[in-house]
Amino acid sequence: MNAPDAAHSFRYQSNSPGRFGFSGGHDFLTLAGTFGVGTIDPLYSKEKGKTKQLNLQLAITGRKILADIYFQKYKGLYADADNFSVFNNGNFYIRPDIETRLYGTTVTLIDKSRKFTAQAPFLLDARQKKSAGSILYGGEFFTDRQKQTALLYHHC
Repeated sequence: MNAPDAAHSFRYQSNSPGRFGFSGGHDFLTLAGTFGVGTIDPLYSKEKGKTKQLNLQLAITGRKILADIYFQKYKGLYADADNFSVFNNGNFYIRPDIETRLYGTTVTLIDKSRKFTAQAPFLLDARQKKSAGSILYGGEFFTDRQKQTALLYHHC
């Protein structure tokens, strides 16, 4: 959150612990995700509150198209209490009610899909027999949503 006066701006952050991930795939589909494990991360601190997080990615690796679909959700953020003299009863200002979500997708189309294979490095079931190239067309789209159940207004 930025105020018009840069001296009064602050930043909420997630208390993201170290993460373990999983990935599973079959043929041209792959699903991957992560979950946090706070006990093994030296930067994770219980004083910063608890951040619930979910990260998912679906990858599609076809002959003519490459696509990724992303979803991230974080709930429970904190800010350094140095910026809040009124709330300076601890080291961090914790907001368990703030939630942020990110949705996104990337799509790439392969122009010369008969001569060029993009699947080989991902699926490891094919081989590029002859040197070839292709023009790739693509784009990406991301949007986010932020939600808080309680609103804090603090005028300095």
